[in-house]
Amino acid sequence: MDDDDYKRRFGGEDMEVPENITRISDCDFSTLKQLTEYLKKLVAGLVGPVVIIIDNIAALTLETLSGKIVNEFFRDLKKIIRSSEHAVTFMVADHIGKTPVGQSLDDSSIAGSANVARFVQTIVFVDFSARGSDFRYLKFSKQRKGALPDEVLEVHISEEEYVHFEVIGRASEGDVIRTKTNLKRFGQEVKDAVDGEDEGPGEDPKLVQAREMKAYLEDHTQEETATYFNCSRQTVVNRLKLLIERNEG
Repeated sequence: MDDDDYKRRFGGEDMEVPENITRISDCDFSTLKQLTEYLKKLVAGLVGPVVIIIDNIAALTLETLSGKIVNEFFRDLKKIIRSSEHAVTFMVADHIGKTPVGQSLDDSSIAGSANVARFVQTIVFVDFSARGSDFRYLKFSKQRKGALPDEVLEVHISEEEYVHFEVIGRASEGDVIRTKTNLKRFGQEVKDAVDGEDEGPGEDPKLVQAREMKAYLEDHTQEETATYFNCSRQTVVNRLKLLIERNEG
């Protein structure tokens, strides 16, 4: 995010970006190893504990990511943590792969290399809730320290003072996942096929994808949507035009 994006999301045009927050933008590293070397120097200059958010590996490097490269990257992160004089926490953001709507999430749902799940200490999924577009649920699928919770955490997206999650309670994943039954129970309109049901004969796959992109765009930019759907930004634009042509825009 540039300064305008940051201010819009977290405090308004007149806010000052806090001194304890550093954002690194437009850093296309040729390889993940270059990113690692950068992070090593960054941590070496710290004077206290820090949280570093990497969002996301594929977006920060021009390198084609093989399992071997990803493995080495996470091993390097652990070396940085062990060698630091201060507490360092890495949060690595990734996308959920293309899974059918209404399907329960697990480690195999992570897009990209499956090796990500092997190396991290904790995995938390953030997915759409059947309650509506302003709701999400958080699901822990891996937690090395302590037992995994049986329920998911329900949250509401609030823009009061700044954009953030407000916890509204806990529930079973089956009660909030976007199935037809749950959508109807929460009074939501059921537009797309869910529960793994067939779209029906003659349904245009591009139109189906266009609807999915429109939903994803509610909380993401066109560039992020293109990355998630593994296509170009122009393809996203074309799909949105298709919805307009079909009076669904």
